[in-house]
Amino acid sequence: MIEPDLLIVVNSKLDDGILAQLKTVINQYPLPIVVFTNVEIDDAIDQAIEAGISSYIVDGLDENRIISILKTAYVRFTHQQKLLKQLDYLKTNLADRKIIDRAKGLVMQQRQCSEDDAYKLLRTSAMKQNMRLAALSKTIVEAAVLLN
Repeated sequence: MIEPDLLIVVNSKLDDGILAQLKTVINQYPLPIVVFTNVEIDDAIDQAIEAGISSYIVDGLDENRIISILKTAYVRFTHQQKLLKQLDYLKTNLADRKIIDRAKGLVMQQRQCSEDDAYKLLRTSAMKQNMRLAALSKTIVEAAVLLN
């Protein structure tokens, strides 16, 4: 299967149907998309960017500019992908911290110990079971919910 580095769309008018198709492509196969069009429609740029299109060019299909437009779109897409990965990592990290804090609270309550002691106990247990601390914490919280 060929995996393109970039998708170029040349269309006189970018309507909702084409935007929906491009959004589907982006969701299934993330890649930079550059749209060249001759017609400027109100909110078309906003809709295109919201759909995930990297570059929306009106009346710009000039051979002297194409290479720089494509490079810019590719760099912008790559940067956006890095930001999305960072965002996903931070969301996961925050969710992990929340669940670990809930598990610490349960351990502190059950064992009548300090926060540091509860964290050390969780960390040691996770290492002994070869589990991520967040996975062990999730199991503890889920078990506590079932028991209550």
